[in-house]
This record gives sequence, structure tokens and C-alpha cells, in this order.
Amino acid sequence: KDGQPMIAGRPMENISARDQKILRLMIEKSNTIVTIDDLASLLFKTDEDFSLQAIAKTIQRLRDKLEQNGVSGSFVQTLRGQGYVLKN
Repeated sequence: KDGQPMIAGRPMENISARDQKILRLMIEKSNTIVTIDDLASLLFKTDEDFSLQAIAKTIQRLRDKLEQNGVSGSFVQTLRGQGYVLKN
């Protein structure tokens, strides 16, 4: 709704614009790998800014926010060396 992620008909709370971008991408590619490159191009302006640790931490924060909104963070699964997938 208005670009804001909804869960059970209500907007998610405490979710940043950056988290919304990631979640939107993961929903669009649901059950398909969102690669490290996909996330890097979404999150970083230049290759020099790129950090695997920053991506991992951002995904962990997103999982935490999903949990706070009543959705299991385990829906976001890590595929080591490849990226992440949103399972439903």
C-alpha cells in the first residue's frame, strides 16, 4: 500500500526505506535467488562501497524487523555464496 509493505492487512512498523527496497525486490523474485550482485547494485552506489558484511547485516536487520511484525525471519533464507531467497 503506497509502497509500504503490508502484513495481514496492516503496514509493517519500523521498516526503513532501504529495507523496503530489499523486501520489494525479494517479493518480486519470490522463491528465486536474489543474488549478491542484485543486492549490491540496490544498496551501493559504487563498487568501492561494496561489502558482503554490510549486506549480511542488512538482511539480518530485515529478518529482525519481520519478526517484530509477526513474520518468521526464516522466510528469508541464505544461499551461501549466491544470495538470499524469500520462501513462502
